[in-house]
Amino acid sequence: MTQPHPVGPDGSSPEALRAARPDPRAAMARLPFRTVFAYGAGDAGCNTAFAFAGNFLPLYFITVLGLPASVVATISLVVLIWDAFADVIAGRVVDSTMTRFGKFRPFILFGSLPLMILTVLLFTIPHMGSQGLTAIVAAVIYAVWGLVYSMINIPYGSLAPAITQVAEDRGKLGAARTYGGQIITLLLVLVISPQINQHEGDADALQTSITISALGFLVLGMILFMVCFFGVRERVFRETPKLSVRQSLRVIRTNRPLAFLCASSVIFLGGMYGMQAVAAFFTSFVLGDATLFIWLTLAGVVANLVIAPFAPRIIASIGKRRGYLLGCASFILGGIVLLVLGHSFPFALLGYFFTNLGVGLNNTLMWALEGDTVEYGEWKNDDRAEGATYSLFSFARKMSQALGRYLALSFIALFGFMEGSDAAATATNTSDHVRLGLSLVMGGLPILMGLLSALVMKFYPIDEKTFSTMVEDLHERREEEAVAG
Repeated sequence: MTQPHPVGPDGSSPEALRAARPDPRAAMARLPFRTVFAYGAGDAGCNTAFAFAGNFLPLYFITVLGLPASVVATISLVVLIWDAFADVIAGRVVDSTMTRFGKFRPFILFGSLPLMILTVLLFTIPHMGSQGLTAIVAAVIYAVWGLVYSMINIPYGSLAPAITQVAEDRGKLGAARTYGGQIITLLLVLVISPQINQHEGDADALQTSITISALGFLVLGMILFMVCFFGVRERVFRETPKLSVRQSLRVIRTNRPLAFLCASSVIFLGGMYGMQAVAAFFTSFVLGDATLFIWLTLAGVVANLVIAPFAPRIIASIGKRRGYLLGCASFILGGIVLLVLGHSFPFALLGYFFTNLGVGLNNTLMWALEGDTVEYGEWKNDDRAEGATYSLFSFARKMSQALGRYLALSFIALFGFMEGSDAAATATNTSDHVRLGLSLVMGGLPILMGLLSALVMKFYPIDEKTFSTMVEDLHERREEEAVAG
């Protein structure tokens, strides 16, 4: 193996990088609360952009810009597939980077402001005089936003395996992501949903209101990103030569656990993102009040926050794979309640709670499982490719967005969902036929995707005994390298 020359884009010297290198034993030290909190703040920062777009961009495109649901479905499909490939590009950049700030943290420092500015632009797209031109401009801005988001989110997600190798602490980091993301999602819904109700039928007033909110979240997002940057350190460190494309492909091609995790995640999260794409429409036209989205979101956040602290205990008691299957079961149960009884608000609340209980558990476990696949790749190939591994996992998650949103928006378009915010659109979208389509997405999609995801995860090959063996082997290798070096 050739000797590494870890010089980053900022010109950091090998001496500076060696000075910043932690003791290999630090990787097995327990994490203090402040580190876990700071890591969770990073996901909260990401979600001031991501959850904003995920929860309200389809509504904004359809209601404010007046684009048909079928067009928005196509935009979502094309842009999110592009974003998925952008994640792979970002992963290659990350694996080629090393600076005095570490491998991953510099992207959070330098990329956060461009992301937040682009988020404001994403929700201030002007009418271009025709639907076609407006759709093209919206798609281009959305695509640029997605690329910049990838250049932050890939390093942020890759950061977790570089913070600790302790399985329980990785569970805590995954839980912190859940807390951070869910709290910001609730805040977004608390701020935006009343505006939708208040400005119903007035697209210009809704545009102004959303723009002001986006500027406020720009400031909040920057604060959260800086808390993350200054509050975490990379403690799992291995100097490696820059991985070639062939090496990166070999690491991920031979990573069977990563393949099963990605496949199951695409299916499961596709169901979640499909629900998310139509949830605001569901509350407006099936339940009859846009502000009820606040209560659904609150039920979802409570479910996520209730389950997140139990993730480390679930990992310790039944393991990650069985815990994931438990999350799928809750997701399916919630879908059944929504499909059969979701037209009644109390049952819609209950169904949404159970679906999000499953989402919260599995989202937490996914991040812990992804960290395990990084260890597997190094254990099997002796090359540690956090960026390439995480970027493939993020590719899968982006594909799940594309799949879920396309299926959901195309389905409601088939049922006659109408763009715009005028009286004709409201009358059409409150018809029994359209309401049935919305209910089928909200309830039927979790049932189908939960079953398929569980079937795939049944074959995930890393159990807790295998993981312990891998970590022990890798720890011994690093100690030997430290002595030899």
